[in-house]
Amino acid sequence: MKKRLNIKIVLILTVILNGLLFGQLTLITEPNMVSEANIYEDENGTRYSELVTFKFKYKMVEMNRGEVNVDEKKILYPAFKQLLSSLRNQFGNFSITKSVIDAQWGDTLAINKRTNELVRVNDLSQIYRIIFEHPVLTEQVVNILQADPNVEYAEGPIIAYLTISPNDPWYLDENYRWSFDVINAEGA
Repeated sequence: MKKRLNIKIVLILTVILNGLLFGQLTLITEPNMVSEANIYEDENGTRYSELVTFKFKYKMVEMNRGEVNVDEKKILYPAFKQLLSSLRNQFGNFSITKSVIDAQWGDTLAINKRTNELVRVNDLSQIYRIIFEHPVLTEQVVNILQADPNVEYAEGPIIAYLTISPNDPWYLDENYRWSFDVINAEGA
């Protein structure tokens, strides 16, 4: 009875502390910014997100072409299963999905469409995404994953910027605008 009460108290405190932490996070938004997942920042500039992407050096799990969700019971490395259990204990629940659904282990040769020659291509079959239920400290998760000898790399969500118009300051100046029009800069 006392043990159940202690567990309930810990759970309640965890929910309250998470609420306080997430209440202080600000969603990063900038003009023309796109990202694969929401990215948040605290008052110190530390970044949080629900997404971390990593690439395994070797075949991690037996999956059929087209499968998306990783069944953690089928992971081939017991030490990595323990690492995932540790991540779950530290950061909360998550799921793992395959990034390039149709890529299979060993798909590293292809025919060049222009030359019809056999060429080596990057192995995209071992890129996975960990999707957390709540924002987590991205850098900390990345560091934990990169410390595993079987992980080639780990990274938080990628940020890209759409370029709708040139970032040349003279482009917006009416005195110089005519020169861009003469050379059809926008069309180029």
